[in-house]
This record gives sequence, C-alpha cells and structure tokens, in this order.
Amino acid sequence: MPRNRPSPGRYLEWHGNSLRVVVRVPRHLSAALGRTTLKESLNTDSVKSAETLKWDVIARLKRQINGAAGDAATVPVPVPLNPRAQRFKEALRYRQARRSISSQEDADAFDADLDARVEELAEREGEDTAVEFYGIASDSVTPLEPLLAPWFKEVDIAPRTEARWRLAVNRFLGWCAANQRPATAEGVTRKTAGDYVSSVLSSRVPTTANQDITGLSAFWVWLEKRGHASGENPWRGQRFANRRGPRTGGTDSRPRPFTDAEAAKLLKGITRQPMADMCLFAALSGMRIGEIAELRVGDVLDSGVVQVRSGKTSAALRQVPIHPALRTMLAARMKLGNQKKPADAYVFHELPEQTSAARGRGAPVTQAFTRHRRALGVDDTPAGNRRSRVDFHSWRRWFIRKAVDALEAGATGFTPWIIAEVVGHSTEEGALPMTMGTYPGPASVAARRACVEAVRLPGKTALSVAG
Repeated sequence: MPRNRPSPGRYLEWHGNSLRVVVRVPRHLSAALGRTTLKESLNTDSVKSAETLKWDVIARLKRQINGAAGDAATVPVPVPLNPRAQRFKEALRYRQARRSISSQEDADAFDADLDARVEELAEREGEDTAVEFYGIASDSVTPLEPLLAPWFKEVDIAPRTEARWRLAVNRFLGWCAANQRPATAEGVTRKTAGDYVSSVLSSRVPTTANQDITGLSAFWVWLEKRGHASGENPWRGQRFANRRGPRTGGTDSRPRPFTDAEAAKLLKGITRQPMADMCLFAALSGMRIGEIAELRVGDVLDSGVVQVRSGKTSAALRQVPIHPALRTMLAARMKLGNQKKPADAYVFHELPEQTSAARGRGAPVTQAFTRHRRALGVDDTPAGNRRSRVDFHSWRRWFIRKAVDALEAGATGFTPWIIAEVVGHSTEEGALPMTMGTYPGPASVAARRACVEAVRLPGKTALSVAG
C-alpha cells in the first residue's frame, strides 16, 4: 500500500485504487462457498466514505455466509466500472445508508460526512461530478443512464426486444440532453414525456413509435419496482392509435395481406431458395418468418403437425397442421442428400447463423424478399410513407384472410377462434373471450386441420403445387 494512503478500518482493504469489504468465511463453510473470504468493492477511494458504506455490504455478505449451510451460494465476479459508474454506485450506497438513519444526531453526522465527500470530489474531479454525486446521495435525483445496465440484467426479454428498448431509452436520453431536460427519474414528468412524444415520436409510424413508448414504459415499471421512481408512470397512456389513413382523406396506410394476384406473382416469380420454400410455407401455415426460420427437424411430428416451440407470446407456442401442398417440400427438407437430418438440424438449413442475437435467422430472407418483391412489381407504399403496406408478414395476413373468406363462404369444421390458435394469437382477447377462449380449452387437431386445409393457393399455382 502506498505510504500516502490512510489505513482502512476493520473489514476494509485497498484493492487497486479503491476500497473493498472483506468478510472471512468460517472454515466449516468455506467448502460450501468455495472460498475463504467474501469480498465486494465499494467503488470509492475515500476511507471516510467506506466506513459509512461498508455496514450494509457486511450485513449482506454475512447473510450469504449464514445461508451457505442450507444452500451453497455462488459469488458473482465483480465487473469493473468506469469512473462515472463508480461514482453513481457509491452515491447510491450513500442514499441507502441515509434512508436507514432514524435519529437526528446520526443524520447530522451523515450529512457532515457527505458534505466532506462532495468537497473532496469537487477538488479532485470537478464541480459537475460533485453536484451529480450530491443529488444522488441526498436522495434528490436519480440519473437514468447508469440504471440501464442493471435493468437489462434483470428483465427476461428476447435479444431483439432488448436492442429495440435500449435504442428507445438512449434516443430519449439524447433528446433530454439536447433540450436541457433533466434525464432523471424525478425530472421526467408526464409533461416531459408528452413533449417528447409530440415533438419526436409523432412523426414516426405509429407502430414504431409505440414500440419506443412500450420500452420506455417498461423501464419506468422497473424503476418503480426498484425504488428509483415513484408516482405515475409518465409513459402510461401515451401510445398512438393506429392510423387508418390521413385525416383529410387518402389511402389507408395500414399493413395489409397480399391480393391473390400478388400472391400468385410472388410464388411464381421467386425461385431462389430457401426463400421460395419459406414463402410457400408462410402462405400455407400463417407462421411468422422467425418461427419458420427456427423450425427444426424434430419439430415436424409424425402426427402431421409442426411444433412451434418459441415465439413472441405464450399463445405462439402451438401445433400447426401441415398443409397438403407442403408435405412434399417438407419431406425433402427433412433430408440432406440421401441422409435424414438429425432432429436438432434446421429445416431451412441454408440460412446463415447471425452474429448478433438481436438479429433473427430469418432476417436475410426478409431483406432479400423485399428486393425480389419490388423487382416483381409488388409494392404498396403510400405517398409520404417510407414503409410499404406489404412485406413478408403479408403472407401471414393473407393466410388469415383466406381462412376468413372460407368461413364466410360456408366452410365448416373450424371457427374464428381456431384461426387465432393456428396463427398463435390469443383466444382470450376480443368477443366472448371467456366463453370461446378460456373455457373450451385448446381446439382439436382436426379443427385446426380444417382451418389450414380451407386455404387454397391462387390460380394455377395451386394446381402446380398440388400436382
């Protein structure tokens, strides 16, 4: 230890440029814990601050030791923090310690210690750092940016959703900085959120804007849960209604199914594999591009259904009957050459693995499909919009449209709720949810098969595929 450093007190030791708590593990419990001491950094280089902050850590580590006899605990490896994150974590410990003080005498002593620490930071790291530190430690402000990492560490969401939500929050924080708005849990009011929605998100497609609002609202729910925010969630009720078109009239801008003519042109004109087979599969199953791309050989069951094992919601976990026009193609894809593929092999094995978990296996096909669709003259982009009303998801919409048309033409053996089950939509939303969705339980495979087989490909394509 350098000579100019003061000696730390009990339970403390220097580790590099910061102090950490050290609690010895009793010999008879060291095997269960896998170590003889438990250590945790306080992320401060002030002995005086460490003396204040150490007690909460000591108590927690001792609880971990006491619980080792019944359940061997594992100690996470500390992740190095950047200087600003270290100051934030140290300030949060001050805040927590301040909340546990009950007597005025202890409060006065704490405030004096905090003032001294703030002065020390002002001299060493500047006034801005000291002001931010004091605001956090005194329980008056909670900066949002440092809380993103712990939020994403706790929430259980898909990688693509995490990437979308992270971008949404960072975009909002950037707007706060550019417009001199406080990027703190206390400073973001309903008016602040409303100003952001009106000035930034209102110019975007409602669906995309609502995705940002969903992410920001989820962040606030977590902030409230962890005690970093209180009161009303400022993002609640800020969502946009789906626009049916310009208020002054004009064309509908909502996504739509392909027309039969468009579907026939695409199925005939797209020959590149695996895109051609994936288009046909989507048209005759109603499955999402991600579900098709993730399909494995073991998911194709002998009973004539495919098992969807992952999806956006719990309703997405389902069995989809195989359309007669898909059986030959699917049987061929169960093999590689003359050998049957192993059960864990992908049905659409040609798709390249993606380097980012936020990018699904079907992403390359989605992008290539857009180019081929436009080249074939299948497009519907309203004036003033960047997004076409038709895309790969329009196969799913087309499947549902054809199933509904079949019902309206007198098809029997299935109901609108069966269509919802086949495509993985919730049957507990909409009309008569309790009677038609919750009480009857899942539909039979026969009813789902009637729904799937009621869909017919348009024009001559149906004959060529069936033949």
